[in-house]
Amino acid sequence: MSHGRADPVVVVGGGAAGVEAAFALRERGHDEPLILVSDEPELPYRRGELPGRYLRGEVGSDAIRLAPLEAYRRAGIDLLLGARATALRPAARRLAIRGHGHLRYRRAIIATGSVLVDGIPGPPPFRVRTRPEADELRAASRPGGRAIVVGAGPLGRDVASSLRWLGMEVLVLDERDTLPDGSDPGLPQLERQGVVVRMRSQVVEFGGHERATAVRTAHGARWQAELVVAATGTRPADQLLVAAGIEVRGRLAGSGALHRTSDPFVLVTGDVARHE
Repeated sequence: MSHGRADPVVVVGGGAAGVEAAFALRERGHDEPLILVSDEPELPYRRGELPGRYLRGEVGSDAIRLAPLEAYRRAGIDLLLGARATALRPAARRLAIRGHGHLRYRRAIIATGSVLVDGIPGPPPFRVRTRPEADELRAASRPGGRAIVVGAGPLGRDVASSLRWLGMEVLVLDERDTLPDGSDPGLPQLERQGVVVRMRSQVVEFGGHERATAVRTAHGARWQAELVVAATGTRPADQLLVAAGIEVRGRLAGSGALHRTSDPFVLVTGDVARHE
């Protein structure tokens, strides 16, 4: 896969961190070829809007775009959309991309974000990590219907609030005794909206057929609903780094949000940079 004579800087990830990193390079005067690789087929958008205003239907897809197509063109940022990066080859400085072969890079910036922590067996629940998932959840919701949201963190609270706004009866379940400092004020607000919140309720199984429509907790309690949404904790989407044996190091001085790694030609930014 060739993109001219000079090897490009390749940003992997179409979320806010990846887009900001790409534009920041141009703002700092970097003029080398620059490619943004995203596994989604559409222009990058603000995922943080999905469980709130977008799910409620208050804004459309254009309103949550991180930048219009023309902005990428003016900045000289090439977009490779609908392309999933599957492996880093550090020794050859190549990135394997499904359906596109291998792309040699001058430097790679990994901005793959985070993924929900899975592990609950049973039929799949709804999720709100992508725009199509939010569309699917909104289409399945109906006034007077019952929804269960698993997870009382920021994502779960936003989803629960939006589903309640859409007219659903909402139950939030969370395995923790309390939420971290600074989070608890969100629970009384949810309860004032009519959302039922039950802490110390660890969901261990989803029930239903093609989609989850029931949950069972570790204490044996069972709840039925028309839809179940998984909004559990997240972890860094660091599969590319782990498989390549690359470790995240500290922040790179003078680079904004970029972090160093054990490979001098690979940097990371955003949620994937979280490390112990």
